[in-house]
Amino acid sequence: MVSFSKSLIATAVATSSLVVINSSAVVSARIESEQYPIMLYTEKLDQQRITNLIIGSSFEFQTHFTKIFTISSLFGFESKDEEIHRFLEGNPQLLNYVIESKKVLNAIFDNAVLNLRLSVDPDEGTQTLFIVINYNETDSSQKLERFDEEWFLDKLPACAGKLNFQLA
Repeated sequence: MVSFSKSLIATAVATSSLVVINSSAVVSARIESEQYPIMLYTEKLDQQRITNLIIGSSFEFQTHFTKIFTISSLFGFESKDEEIHRFLEGNPQLLNYVIESKKVLNAIFDNAVLNLRLSVDPDEGTQTLFIVINYNETDSSQKLERFDEEWFLDKLPACAGKLNFQLA
């Protein structure tokens, strides 16, 4: 993953493109006439997946890619970033909630460090993305309850068990 300064993110997102090489996909951005890889799908892609990604180069893909790129710049990762990207790609309904939660969590938890962790239920095999809140103050449980009441409980049905929040 390549890091960009915030002033270049808008340019990167606006001019992103998809390139397929040897059954792997590289999403790249052109910034000031230089081509930079942003996301590399390291797993081998079958023909259907390549087709889906190419078709996905439409506006919908650009919008989802933009949001995933934004999430990558807002949060740390406790799980492999490509696993989280793949999960978010498969659950686009979560993208806005993850981005919006950052602002709400920062306001309640005084800019605590926030990381993403992908967890798999061993019994059911279902995946859940956890936003892990690294905040070691005595009032952390009360703040998490406040976050739930003020923001998350309203979003819970739409998240369908795929997004949750946890104190570190």
